[in-house]
Amino acid sequence: MSELETNRKKMSIELQQDVFDYYFKSCDENKLKETERVLQESPLAYELYKAISDNLYPLSSELEEHVECPQELLEKTLVFVSRHNVDQVPGPEKNSIFYRFFHSGFVRAAAVIFVCFVAAACFLPATGKMRMIAAKIGCQSNLAGISRAISSYSNANANIFPSVEHKPGSPWWKVGSQSDEYSSNTRNYWLLVKHGYITPESFRCPGRDCSVSPCGKVQMASLRDFPTRKHVNYSFMIVTPENAKASLQTRTAIAADTNPIFDFASKLKPDIQEKFLKLHLTEAHRTALSKNHNSQGQNVMFSDGSVDFISGRTLYQDDIYTLQDISTYQGNETSLCTADVFLAP
Repeated sequence: MSELETNRKKMSIELQQDVFDYYFKSCDENKLKETERVLQESPLAYELYKAISDNLYPLSSELEEHVECPQELLEKTLVFVSRHNVDQVPGPEKNSIFYRFFHSGFVRAAAVIFVCFVAAACFLPATGKMRMIAAKIGCQSNLAGISRAISSYSNANANIFPSVEHKPGSPWWKVGSQSDEYSSNTRNYWLLVKHGYITPESFRCPGRDCSVSPCGKVQMASLRDFPTRKHVNYSFMIVTPENAKASLQTRTAIAADTNPIFDFASKLKPDIQEKFLKLHLTEAHRTALSKNHNSQGQNVMFSDGSVDFISGRTLYQDDIYTLQDISTYQGNETSLCTADVFLAP
């Protein structure tokens, strides 16, 4: 039995139809937002959505590359299908796209899929947008999981934020270094993986096309940090003694999609960069958005456990990707107050 069929049987018909309509964007804006919220909160609903997306994506890809559907053909096809369905589907089933797809025989289901994607060929930006939405939802699920892991770690460690002992002014950028010296802010969050609070895969944004080798348990036990920068697609609050507790009690940004200013992953080989190149902020740096979601915005995880997608990078009049009054970075900067959030690298 396929994953799609397994998840479908565990859910109510109404919720199944909502997920299916959401994928094809065949409902109004309010219903889209409501279903998006359900997908964020229900792992089962999200798995069904992902299974639908995975099964139909190959058809979408082929159409995107090879098919240009004339408007006249589209209209005739839709009229034909509409009349055929009126003749064939009795009673209340006429109103359910979902019912026709899942409860008809294989041939009819295949025909509906084909027709839908011929139509989709005329609306390719929409199919691309659906893939972006799926990546955004998966990313939000990752960050929510990281938030729960931080909370569990804190509860087991006297309400202290995950933190490796280090001195103020230590480097925060050298992700992947396994040296004895503290060299990266991500070492603090690697503790969550090392102590079993979360899997390393949760630190990889589904919107980022970045293949990496998986981490085995033996390897995880010996590492002090993520294996490479490509293994972590999020930027985190620079942990200091001052904010290690306060940030857990106020709504503070703790993590977000990769800081675009220090996004070195696309420029480097899997091995780490040996020296931080001093960086002076330009206007492009100050306005750039995370590459994780095609520079359309970023997901932000807060200390209260919530995750929001924002189209900018300013929260409470503070740029989450820079420090106030600092325009040149050397890779060892630290926030001087809890109100000045700095998510890096």
